[in-house]
Amino acid sequence: MHDCGCVRGLGYFIEPLLAIALFAKSDLTVTLRGLTNVGSDIGVDILRSVTMPLFKKFGLEDGMRLQIVRRGAPPTGRGEVILNIPTVRSLRTVHLTDPGRVKRVRGVAYGTKVSSQIVNRLVDAARMVLSHYIPDVWIYTDVSFEKDGPAGYALSLVAETTNACFLSAEVKYPKE
Repeated sequence: MHDCGCVRGLGYFIEPLLAIALFAKSDLTVTLRGLTNVGSDIGVDILRSVTMPLFKKFGLEDGMRLQIVRRGAPPTGRGEVILNIPTVRSLRTVHLTDPGRVKRVRGVAYGTKVSSQIVNRLVDAARMVLSHYIPDVWIYTDVSFEKDGPAGYALSLVAETTNACFLSAEVKYPKE
């Protein structure tokens, strides 16, 4: 277990681990604690729904996993994720020249120590905007009421295209 502090998000620490640990001598399993979604760094939801499927295109199908145990908002954090990275001998080449057209949108709206109505309003507003462009929109909610830790909420959206590319967008509160 590693405490990442409350200055940078967990994505700041996970991104280099993804690049380095692939070529290590043994598989890596690490538990990280800190901020799961922070304005200056990529959120763990985007890493799980965009970066992990991208690694599958390189031939990493088995064992790569990012599990969100608990979410943590600024300023104190308290989020926790478990990252599993297998080792590889070689990677397949990937050609991402044509992104294709968006065929579906998936997302996660989460809130910690906030009313579930706030998270539901995020989902309703996003669906109202996106339904004008594409009918296949699913946004899941994740609301937790922990006794300790700060209040916060975020919305992460991922659009999947016809050529299996993933486009992401993320908004968080509180902002830095």
